[in-house]
Amino acid sequence: MILTNNHLRIDRFLTFCPELPSDIHCIMSNYCSYSLRELHALLTKGELTSLELVEAALSRLEELNPILNALVLVNTENALNAAKQADSDISKGKIRGLLHGIPVTIKDNIEVKGLPTTAGFQPFRNNISEVDAEIVEQLKKAGAIIIGKTNLPALTYDLQTNNKLFGRTNNPWNIDHTPGGSSGGCAASVAARISILSFGNDSGGSIRIPAHFCGVYGFKASLDGISTNGIVTQLQKKAHPLSMRTLLSAGILGNSVEDVHAALNIIGTKKLLPPSKSPPSSSPIKLLWISELKGLEVDRAIKTAMTQLREKLAESGIRIDDYSEEQFDFNETLRLWGHLSNYETGKELPVIARYAGNLIMKPKYAKIPMYTDLLKPISREKYRRVRHRHEEVKQQFEKLMNEYDALILPTSSVLAFPHQSPDRSLGHLGIYTTPLNVNEKEIHYAIATQSYALPFNVLESPVLTLPIALSKKQLPIGVQLVGKKHRDFDLLELASQLDKLIPSIGAPEI
Repeated sequence: MILTNNHLRIDRFLTFCPELPSDIHCIMSNYCSYSLRELHALLTKGELTSLELVEAALSRLEELNPILNALVLVNTENALNAAKQADSDISKGKIRGLLHGIPVTIKDNIEVKGLPTTAGFQPFRNNISEVDAEIVEQLKKAGAIIIGKTNLPALTYDLQTNNKLFGRTNNPWNIDHTPGGSSGGCAASVAARISILSFGNDSGGSIRIPAHFCGVYGFKASLDGISTNGIVTQLQKKAHPLSMRTLLSAGILGNSVEDVHAALNIIGTKKLLPPSKSPPSSSPIKLLWISELKGLEVDRAIKTAMTQLREKLAESGIRIDDYSEEQFDFNETLRLWGHLSNYETGKELPVIARYAGNLIMKPKYAKIPMYTDLLKPISREKYRRVRHRHEEVKQQFEKLMNEYDALILPTSSVLAFPHQSPDRSLGHLGIYTTPLNVNEKEIHYAIATQSYALPFNVLESPVLTLPIALSKKQLPIGVQLVGKKHRDFDLLELASQLDKLIPSIGAPEI
């Protein structure tokens, strides 16, 4: 870990914000309350410097990271040098882009040239990236400064953030609780106001669930809507890019829809369709609503918050239709996720390990739809049949979505829960058999955490988790807003309109 105790220069920041006391908490809180566009304007006008922002971020990090363990590598020297260069370029009128001089964080399975990319996996601890991932190239081109890399479970395979290499990440709202996974370090860094944006990836809720648990905005792009080139998560003798073809999307975590939208403008690919000529505001908004799917019980605090949200949206004139099971079979998408994950990442485990794992886990996972096929024998013919059905299911869902502007549903059945250790391990995979509590009922770990998130990796849809409320125990509650495939910009435009109707949950007190 690279971390130095840098003296924070606050004089110019206080001339910009004279009402603020010379207090790092207040300064950093103020920094993250500004939008990217506002910060960009202040930087380019010379009212704020990149060096001040980076030093403030590093000081905030130095104070809070021992509590949260959100970042596993702090890029101090490079970040400070980059900030000085950014300020020099601004003085000469050379502005790279909207992120010029602004500090961000990156998940530690995304390659950054010259820095370790470990994916939280001990055998990769000395893996120094020789190139930048494509998303990192785009961020640097726009002037972003990477202040560090965030924690994740080993090779991304958990819904909590913990690994043998770096240890556990804690939730800023309650450090005894998980921030979720696998982008838990990203969500914690944004919620704690260490960074205004963090960049991660999602193959099974890995951005959206941490966003829900930590009370931030978490966006999973449509498949190929953001490049995944340079993401490391395979079990090999050395790090290799991910082989998953259909489930993985990259994404963004931030503290506002506006910032997520601005970042997507920078890193989105040509796969994304341009915004519609007729914005959603030009006609009544029509939403499809799911408060709970049959057999997938949702915590009553989440349902209560969603009921209150629905009333507020309806009062504003938004049309809301209830989902019915005849419209689409979400249970099939859970099974398809297991099939696709098995066939596309199956080579990560040796044949003997898969055989032994299948014998051990089959009795335990027989009734877990997303796990029934995870360790079964694989073949090209089986994969071909699964992909054929996959295409049919995607078409069915897109046909349904053509009738609506978006779908709203829970992100997870549970709120952030106390840290839980796996009951056993299979290689780098943690096996959980101890259930989670949902309304005084014992629900399997995977079903309780992932069931509402997995379908949209299969369906390849853009999804934004946005915070809507706090529970009585002061834990964040988020919902998923699902859009049409490759209509990511339309989804974020709609989210911006809806978000104006939702009171802010504020920031955690750490």
